[in-house]
Amino acid sequence: MSFENILRTQQYINTLSRSLIERPAFEDINVLHPDPSRPESGFIRATSWLYCLYFEAGRVSITYLRALSEANCLVDREASDMHTNAVQYLRTELHHNLGFADSDQEARKAAEKWRRKACGTALPHSDQQWLDCYDLLVNEATSFLKGIDKAVRLIEVKEGDERDQIISDWKRRLNRSWPAAQFDSLIEEAKYRLGRHGLDNIAFRKRHLDRWRKKLDLLEDGFNFEREATLIIEKTLLDDSDSVLPITGKEIMNELQIGPGQLVGKLLEDARNLYNNGTYGATEILENLRANHNTY
Repeated sequence: MSFENILRTQQYINTLSRSLIERPAFEDINVLHPDPSRPESGFIRATSWLYCLYFEAGRVSITYLRALSEANCLVDREASDMHTNAVQYLRTELHHNLGFADSDQEARKAAEKWRRKACGTALPHSDQQWLDCYDLLVNEATSFLKGIDKAVRLIEVKEGDERDQIISDWKRRLNRSWPAAQFDSLIEEAKYRLGRHGLDNIAFRKRHLDRWRKKLDLLEDGFNFEREATLIIEKTLLDDSDSVLPITGKEIMNELQIGPGQLVGKLLEDARNLYNNGTYGATEILENLRANHNTY
């Protein structure tokens, strides 16, 4: 099978979903398509493209339609699990500098096992070995997406309340799908207000995103996303800030022109109290400490 079969099935699903729910099941994917005449890079691009479809551009629809197809015995659940897990592990191994922690080892071993099944070795070298990996990945993806296509076609032939309920559920899930990047500007603004200027926005978001989405999903339809997400982000920042001040002892020493000693510890304690009581910015805390320095 060729990658064209995957693209064609993706198009079928999007076309049918526009007819059923007035929007595509999958958002646009901007990853370049694989070139099978260059087997190694083709395999890498195919892995990246499928990851974007399953876990980003099509995350909500894939999850919903897959559950529907499994419930109606349109696909084999074990085969679906094995394929989507393989895509996740392969993409992780290909695009991350994996170390030797248990979590890294799990991804590495799973990816190696899959490649060994595909081409006979965990470390493909020849073009034929990479082509074997590419072919298996494309074949698995084609079968998986045909199951998703069957689920959409099943919805199409449903009638009455059952059909309306399925469509309503699908729409609701899509309307409550908040792309990860939608949180980034809110994190940037919140960390500035709270004096956490050095925070890595992306790392912070990745650590908490699943929990944020679950909290938002509990709210009634029609809520103000920006306000509710900001409340959750700010609370998370405050919870994470229990042991993190926006200033260091060295900065206090430089600002107040004092040497190391117990006084620095005392000033840090006072800085902590100011921070916990709402004086969040480094500048405000230092100004307060400077104003009261002579009382120490």
